[in-house]
Amino acid sequence: MTRAVDSAMDEERPEKVRVRSLWLEKLRSYRAAYPEDDVPLYLTLSGAYARDVQLLIHDGLIKVTEVGAIETSHQGVAVAIESNANAVWELQRRIPGLKILEQPFENLIRSGRLTVFPQGEHVRLCQARVVNLDLNEPVKFEDVDGELVFPPLQWVRKLCILHAEGRLEWCLLLTLHGEALWDSGETKSIASFLGENFSREAAFAAASRHVLGEELFDRIVDGTIPAANRLDVAEQQKLLMLYVPKRIAQIAHEYGWRAETVHNLRYGGTTERAPMVTWVIDFRWDGRVSSQPDAIYLDSLKLILAGAGHIAEDGTLS
Repeated sequence: MTRAVDSAMDEERPEKVRVRSLWLEKLRSYRAAYPEDDVPLYLTLSGAYARDVQLLIHDGLIKVTEVGAIETSHQGVAVAIESNANAVWELQRRIPGLKILEQPFENLIRSGRLTVFPQGEHVRLCQARVVNLDLNEPVKFEDVDGELVFPPLQWVRKLCILHAEGRLEWCLLLTLHGEALWDSGETKSIASFLGENFSREAAFAAASRHVLGEELFDRIVDGTIPAANRLDVAEQQKLLMLYVPKRIAQIAHEYGWRAETVHNLRYGGTTERAPMVTWVIDFRWDGRVSSQPDAIYLDSLKLILAGAGHIAEDGTLS
């Protein structure tokens, strides 16, 4: 599993600049809410240029010395994860004092299996208030005992469990490649998963119809949707906008979290620009987990498309 392409062209796309501005807003809010935390504010797949961490420095969330090194008292505010040796060297050169874990994220979280978990200091790092999984991977399933499994969503499950240990409210920033390259069987499974709540939750159905369009919505409902890899890119992005946060909400409620989808956005998809989908999701502890877990899930469902939108090539959000 790799991080999003870290080229200057990709990183400075106006759409990406807009996305990073949304990240910064969320980081500010968590820093204000938890100024004396003993867990990191931010865990990120920063890439060699670490433009997201640079934003925190520019905004004053991370303080630096006169020579640009992170002050000792702020060296645990942000933690970067990077397995490429050249990128690690570049990070060290650009931001002296930044804490860097030289390993892939799946090594830190100890895979998607629920039989092994992080140990020691890595537990605290995984309990960061804001976790940024900025990936350049499509939702590609593995068949595990007849169940469709996407490893990063298993990582989210483990993050839910780890944060629940201290009821540490947190935020997920997730960005994925925006193509749903699913075959017919996979697509029908996803359509069934989406459709089960259309009749159950009217607000979710109405919002889904608006985002998907009448034709695609109806084809999900009546089971005639073709393989997703035959849909146009925008339709594939829209399917992901429904499936990913709905799956996360389903996972989260099992562990007492109400998943509040703040932003659910697509961008790119032209000849020159890769299609991407990005989410900002807050996880709020909900004491109804032992008595009304289904109510938590339904509340999460209502918010999945509340922040749905599109980022144009000039960075305009609509």
